[in-house]
Amino acid sequence: MITLFLLYISIHTTVCFTSWGDYKASLNWTFKTQEEEVFRKSEYETSIKDILGYLQFSQQDKALRLTVNKLALLSKPERDFLKGTRIPKGVKPKKSKGFRPKTSLPSYVDYRNSSCMPPVKDQGICGSCWAFSATSTVEYYNCKRFRRLARLSEQNLVDCNDVNNNCFGGFYTGAWDYIRNLGQCRESTYAYVSGESGLPESCKRSICNIGGYVRSYKAIESDAVAMADIVANVGPISVAIDASLSSYDFYSSGVYRDPKCTKNVNHAMVIVGYGKTSDGIDYWIVRNSWGKWWGEEGYMLIERGVNMCGIEEYPFYPLL
Repeated sequence: MITLFLLYISIHTTVCFTSWGDYKASLNWTFKTQEEEVFRKSEYETSIKDILGYLQFSQQDKALRLTVNKLALLSKPERDFLKGTRIPKGVKPKKSKGFRPKTSLPSYVDYRNSSCMPPVKDQGICGSCWAFSATSTVEYYNCKRFRRLARLSEQNLVDCNDVNNNCFGGFYTGAWDYIRNLGQCRESTYAYVSGESGLPESCKRSICNIGGYVRSYKAIESDAVAMADIVANVGPISVAIDASLSSYDFYSSGVYRDPKCTKNVNHAMVIVGYGKTSDGIDYWIVRNSWGKWWGEEGYMLIERGVNMCGIEEYPFYPLL
């Protein structure tokens, strides 16, 4: 397992090779034992089969691309550990009431290049997607209010937020509850380290510099129009999706829409925009926390308006 963790951290680019020799060379990695290489090669071959199987099943999605990225060496349970969203008891989707916006919405919204949107981060081998989703929105809204971007500490939430379960899962509302009460440390004084260890550290809040604030947070109706209204007129929103399929792990570009997806969400992300393809497919622009090696420089497009993978089940955003 330690070898796996080191291997996971050591790869920083998406690869598109299909031969084991080329793929292994791209990793610049030496396996410590022959047994380890045999096991990883087997997982790699299984990943190739998963990708080819999906592409054969979904030939109609010619614009969707999957790739053999650095997750290809991991087993399914190892990949699933990275998806750490756990819905708290009592939190349920806010039932849609047939939302209608007061004014017409723009056809395209995209915050990826906003001065208040920090570069995509990498959660590493810690199942802390909930902390990264919560932090991205807090960073954006604090920047919008105070007119400067403060990089905030996910490690602060992983270590000190007792409501959530550090690297073993949580939910963004629990993170905002913590920030509402105590504020969030700046990343410069509380660096992220759990991505390498897969474990939390002892809480060091007393020595950090607070830079993020939340007054409360709000649930949005489980309705694509209501969500688009907030995205267009307020800003990015935190969401949870079912990321359990291999087609998600190996996503590269295009609009993601796997019919095998369910509403059993397990991974937190951030919607940062929306739009429509030239052939009429509505989509969300979604920010992940796996680094720029994944997807479209750390982002993905996912079909909008059909609750694909449960993305329209649990939309929330923080209030300052």
